[in-house]
Amino acid sequence: MECQQQRVISRERAPLVHHYKCSFDFRSVPDIRQHIIGLLSSSMVHKRRHEANESYAIVTLPSVSNCTFMIFHSGFVNVSALRKHSVALETGETLRKALGLAGPAPPCQIDNMTASGQLCIRSDEYLDLDKLCERAKRNSYEASVEFVRFNVERFPGCQIRTRSWGTINCFSSGTWVGVGVKGFENLAKLRHLIRHIVTHSDCISRSTFGERKD
Repeated sequence: MECQQQRVISRERAPLVHHYKCSFDFRSVPDIRQHIIGLLSSSMVHKRRHEANESYAIVTLPSVSNCTFMIFHSGFVNVSALRKHSVALETGETLRKALGLAGPAPPCQIDNMTASGQLCIRSDEYLDLDKLCERAKRNSYEASVEFVRFNVERFPGCQIRTRSWGTINCFSSGTWVGVGVKGFENLAKLRHLIRHIVTHSDCISRSTFGERKD
């Protein structure tokens, strides 16, 4: 079993991030409310929701495609549906220019990421999620794990929610998805957690139906 588990880990592919949600804090900028009102009244934004009595607006900027901005009058900005980390970093500078502000943009705060990884199991193997779930419940990271759940009638994956790193959804194909991940450091911790659980459990089984159809 040890040789099998080490093969899975040594050939594992690095996680791929699919979605970023980030924020920028302009609240310390003098007269930021006036800058925001000016931006919202300009042709630079496409408004999706902006009511006069609300403290925020939901808009898109043509210069940053496929993402949505929630701009609060206080100067706090949430940006969602970003696909690349480089674009997330550049978005602060785009906002600064759109608001007509001098000086550097505030730092980009990564609030949430969705990522996926793949444990390298063979096409005729699968993860026994009942065994994985039981091992996860008693793993050495129990101080970090909030709960573990596997109910195939409700969801086809084993859900492992940590207290602060995010949640892993692990599937029998060896694919895992990390949701609610707050930064790359926490993504690395989630990856290490699922590798630890698989390495220290007998959850890799051989299919009796031939090769797995992913």
